[in-house]
Amino acid sequence: MNDQKVFRFENSNFYFEEDFCISNSNKKVYDFLNLFPKWESKLINIHGPKLSGKSHMVNIFKNKFKSIIIDYELLKKTKNIENILNLKCLVLDNLNSEQLDEDLLFMIINTFINSKNYLIIISRKPLIDYKIRLLDLKSRIITFDQKKIENPSDELIYTLLTKFFSDKQLIIKKEMILYITKVIDRSYDKIFNFVNDFDNFLLQEKKKISKKSINEFLNLTKFE
Repeated sequence: MNDQKVFRFENSNFYFEEDFCISNSNKKVYDFLNLFPKWESKLINIHGPKLSGKSHMVNIFKNKFKSIIIDYELLKKTKNIENILNLKCLVLDNLNSEQLDEDLLFMIINTFINSKNYLIIISRKPLIDYKIRLLDLKSRIITFDQKKIENPSDELIYTLLTKFFSDKQLIIKKEMILYITKVIDRSYDKIFNFVNDFDNFLLQEKKKISKKSINEFLNLTKFE
């Protein structure tokens, strides 16, 4: 198996923990979670783009602080909430659907408010941006402390590309990663998809990684 060299920026402010990269794009949220339970609010909404590491981050949190993570979509289907209402700290993950079960969500939030326990809701967009019909639910949602994961910086894009290419066992020079960093769309899902699709392109076309092959792929797939 080929080894992938990892290159670091000087004075970089990111690091890895359990295969998760911390950068200035997500460090505020990461640091906030590590302050638990010394939070001003017990109702937290962590939001950020698709594949920005929200679920990975709260899994690190779960392992450190013994919280419970429940998938919102699964909970919405089963309505099995009896076992979660008495938890000291619940993470409600994957609340991304526009079709919210407002009665269910209100019951959960209200229970945690009354019990003075911790509730963390994970979503792609802020809860306050959802169109809420129930006025009581809307009044509860505006009390949540909002924590945002930002779009990736150049450093984080570089680091994610390095990791993803390494996962594919592809050898790539530092200058090629730097070049891709400058031309790729600045979103987490596009970075992930780029490496997967570019790897397939190289195999199918029997090409090596170069500026020429990168540009050919970008032109072909309209990633630019």
